[in-house]
Amino acid sequence: MGGIATKVTTDVRETLQFVRDLIRNLHDDTSGTIQQISQEIIETLQVIRQQGQRTTSLLTNAGLGLAAAFALGLLLYLTNFCPILRFIPWVLYALLCFHMLLTYFRHSRSETKLTIEKEHSELEKFILEQENYSRIDLSQRKLTDDDMSIVIQFAIRQRKCTELKLSNNSITSKGAKILSAILWNNQSLLTLSLWDNQLGDEGIRLICQSLSNQLCSLTSIDLSTNQLTDHAAKSLANMLKKNQRLLRLTLADNYFTDRGIQLITQVLQNQNQTLEILSLTKNRKITDRSVDAFIQMIKTNQSLKTVYIDECDLSNEGKDKLMKIAKPKKGFWLHC
Repeated sequence: MGGIATKVTTDVRETLQFVRDLIRNLHDDTSGTIQQISQEIIETLQVIRQQGQRTTSLLTNAGLGLAAAFALGLLLYLTNFCPILRFIPWVLYALLCFHMLLTYFRHSRSETKLTIEKEHSELEKFILEQENYSRIDLSQRKLTDDDMSIVIQFAIRQRKCTELKLSNNSITSKGAKILSAILWNNQSLLTLSLWDNQLGDEGIRLICQSLSNQLCSLTSIDLSTNQLTDHAAKSLANMLKKNQRLLRLTLADNYFTDRGIQLITQVLQNQNQTLEILSLTKNRKITDRSVDAFIQMIKTNQSLKTVYIDECDLSNEGKDKLMKIAKPKKGFWLHC
């Protein structure tokens, strides 16, 4: 393969020199515009030659381009003897430009594929080099949905980590679907952080389906800052009815309203007695209309130990009513 590449590269260099000499020897009456076009073709071919040194396929395309350039140079020379041939170089120039564009797009697509493979390889290497196999932190690594298969294969299946952080990335509902498949019957992962992604309501629906399965061993999940609305609250409420393992649920900085909060608190009143920590911090659409629902939840739930509802839209009066109920309850802490 190396010998072929060297030979083609040499032929490219020699042909370029020939075309240069041919254009320099054109008679003075040759159109200056055509000379400029020819020079632009040579410069373009030089780029193709440089790219062509990477792969034999690209060298072949460069060779075809040079053959066209040679024919163009010959026609430029013949136009000095037969003016009627002057239009032909323009046709060849258009064909050559099309060939250059086709070669460029093929090469760009190949380069994109190689870049993705390289990024996956680097992610795989990073995971395998973690000294603490039980705790793998992949936060702020610009991960996308396409990276989730690598994360599952090497972090969850191979390393069997118990804590996985995927915070502050670009994971959407598509990535959530990939994750939900492994969470369905996962027996090793206990803590999962998906804070600051773009899961949305659909992504949460898929994850909640897996959390509803009794085989899912997850005990803590952080879904903060994922643009969640009351539709997600409905999925979470349905999940909490069935899940008996989840101990910590973090839903901070989302878009839940009083209606969505009522769905969640109603389930926690009497249908879930395992959740210990609930965070609703920075859900600024939660108002005093949710105070009564929170009070009933605090009174009846026996498992909750800590509830965060700070930085919401609660009035001082509403906060006082909540604290009045929360303070006497032994082993319970309310942060509002």
